Amino acid sequence: MKTFYSKRIWLNKKNCVSTGSFVAFHGELALSKGGKGESKFIEIGDCDVKVRLHQTLNDKPTDFIAKLNLLTKEINKFVDYLIQAG
Repeated sequence: MKTFYSKRIWLNKKNCVSTGSFVAFHGELALSKGGKGESKFIEIGDCDVKVRLHQTLNDKPTDFIAKLNLLTKEINKFVDYLIQAG
């Protein structure tokens, strides 16, 4: 299977017992019905809770990119707020 992009990072400090992580992936995956399919997703996890956003069958690549850009913008706004709030 081809992998075009695969990035995994830990979000927490090394001495932290929580397993915060970020995964970004674009490549081919095995499909549950057999065969292979292209997949694009990001996954954010902390302890045993994860959120995965992926390009759905109804999304064009530009739709998925717009979704990620909007998410990035809102995360940055929240970080700015938290900094200001102290």
